[in-house]
Amino acid sequence: MAARDDEPLPEQQQHQHHEAGDPQPVAYDDDPEVAAVRSLFPDVPEALEFESWWNERGGLKRYMSIVFIPAVGQFHVQVDDSKVPLTVAISDRRGRPLQAWDLYVGATIDILGRSTTLMAASMRTVQWIDDNARRLWKIKEALER
Repeated sequence: MAARDDEPLPEQQQHQHHEAGDPQPVAYDDDPEVAAVRSLFPDVPEALEFESWWNERGGLKRYMSIVFIPAVGQFHVQVDDSKVPLTVAISDRRGRPLQAWDLYVGATIDILGRSTTLMAASMRTVQWIDDNARRLWKIKEALER
């Protein structure tokens, strides 16, 4: 199926951005695999909050705030010296929009062409990840019996 001229290709979609507050939801992939995984996460929070940081030449440490809004599949990204966050759509390597279950401390995602490792998360985000990890581990153990 060919993309229409006005539709971004998956690799272009990964780098789209627009001003914060301009709602532009990402069209989620409705394939059966995504639907099956989505059913395993019935209680996705309104937002997942992460931080990243890196050292630039000269020793300057830079910080980035990354907030994922699952309902619309958007990321609000703000670097420490910016006044407003950028709203971006981020896809995985197969061109599918990232989902809440793709994000965890230690995950590496591409933000505007820069490979970014999620280094820390808010307490609420960590709690959601931990609760789901425990719940899914129990399901895994039951299936292995």
